[in-house]
Amino acid sequence: MAIEIGGRKITSSRSALPNSTAKVLSTLLLSGFICLPAFAQEPVFEPFVELVATYTDNLFLAPEGQEMDDYVGQINPGLRLIKNDGRYTSNIYYRAQSVFFASDSDLNTVYNQLAAEASLEMLPDLFFIDLDASIDQSVIDPRLAIPASNVVATQNLGDVSLANVNPYLIHRLGSSRTYARLDYTWGIGKYDDFGDQTFSRVDDFTQQLVGFYLGTDSGESRFEWSATYNSQFVDYETISDFKYERAGVGVGLPVSRSFRLVGFAGGETDVVAGRAIGGLDSEYWEAGFRVNA
Repeated sequence: MAIEIGGRKITSSRSALPNSTAKVLSTLLLSGFICLPAFAQEPVFEPFVELVATYTDNLFLAPEGQEMDDYVGQINPGLRLIKNDGRYTSNIYYRAQSVFFASDSDLNTVYNQLAAEASLEMLPDLFFIDLDASIDQSVIDPRLAIPASNVVATQNLGDVSLANVNPYLIHRLGSSRTYARLDYTWGIGKYDDFGDQTFSRVDDFTQQLVGFYLGTDSGESRFEWSATYNSQFVDYETISDFKYERAGVGVGLPVSRSFRLVGFAGGETDVVAGRAIGGLDSEYWEAGFRVNA
């Protein structure tokens, strides 16, 4: 069972990372490369440059009758770095999106875009470490005009930097289809250039996630079962913290080769009662079917 911290990937940033976040991101990436075994194969390195020309009829996303058009050019150098030697894999994408506006050079901006992930098999078939880092850009105030791309000048975007490290253990029970997996994830998030905007309730944070899975592999025509536990604790810098737990069991009953009935039940945190209480005070159940095309 994987523990995920949602949503990466190729994302953008208008400014350089703050020192604290830059250190976290660089440390995560470097730690993966430092652990490379001596026999590792050479990585695939692919530099590139993109040239883009765009015309927009509403540069500032202004109301009807107040639009301003403009021509926008882009020069986007970047690189891809891919490595896979069996026990170590990595995939890094970086692009410097340089945007130039014909009407006003003061609007010219360089956006840093990063999506990086690596996986290292520390002990064969037992202990693994996953790392990921990204630079994203998020809307500061959803009450204002919301840009769909960087080729606008609304100044309603702020930088979001994320980094996670996820060590986990997987142990298969004999020669059966049953296995156990234990996850721990530590992550950090940093919001930059958001000023005093609080409408969207964003805040710098660190978070810890723990996950446990005991059960069977999914099979095309076999009975499957699982027992799981997950917890998440988010430590925000200024707003109240968040804690959530969930535990339960699940079953899958094959009806045919491609169709099976599934059901899940257990306890979880009642988030309506409080953001940081944790516990398994609320029950849940889910039932349905799964089709494997």
